[in-house]
Amino acid sequence: FAFQCCDSITSISIPSSVTVIGARAFEDCIALTSVNIPSSVTLIDSYTFCGCTQLNSVTFDTTSHVERIEAGAFWNCTSLTSITLPASLTFVDSNAFKGCYRLQFNVEAGNANYSAQGGTLYNKDKTVLISHPAGGTCTVADTVTTIGTRAFSYNEQLQSVVLPENLEIIEDEAFQGAGLTTLSLPLSVQTIGDHSFFGCSNLESIV
Repeated sequence: FAFQCCDSITSISIPSSVTVIGARAFEDCIALTSVNIPSSVTLIDSYTFCGCTQLNSVTFDTTSHVERIEAGAFWNCTSLTSITLPASLTFVDSNAFKGCYRLQFNVEAGNANYSAQGGTLYNKDKTVLISHPAGGTCTVADTVTTIGTRAFSYNEQLQSVVLPENLEIIEDEAFQGAGLTTLSLPLSVQTIGDHSFFGCSNLESIV
């Protein structure tokens, strides 16, 4: 909560001595437009930049050591249109970028854990869809067999999803609270997890 609700801050300079950006440190800094993450940072904690609605640029140092981005870290950063996740990243929570309705993911080629396609975040071999916060339509990669936990949850601007023919598993809370109106499930689906479609108040039909 160090700078929470400091709504006049437009920029910040994080020194190279910092290794952790703490939970909610810059939450609701609504005038903040950009942030550079130095190579020393290994952890961006929960809800760090949540509600920074003018934040449109997040840049990681070329020698970044960021390993983890926790839940809600960039929640409702509605001006953020793209982010390139560094090769060092080993964990990003599926809720880290919720409410970023314009966001397109990119991943540095050297990352051993994640990949991106069409702005969607996947595991390295694109068998698991990790997160898709953007609105509109999502066409899931043909290689995907699992929609991960909370992958589309609370994406109120999600209109439709095209699922691949080999999809097998929809994990818990995958579409919870999403804005879907219809959904067509392929014959290959074997498991639909707990609360997968809980709170989808616009959902009219599942085929």
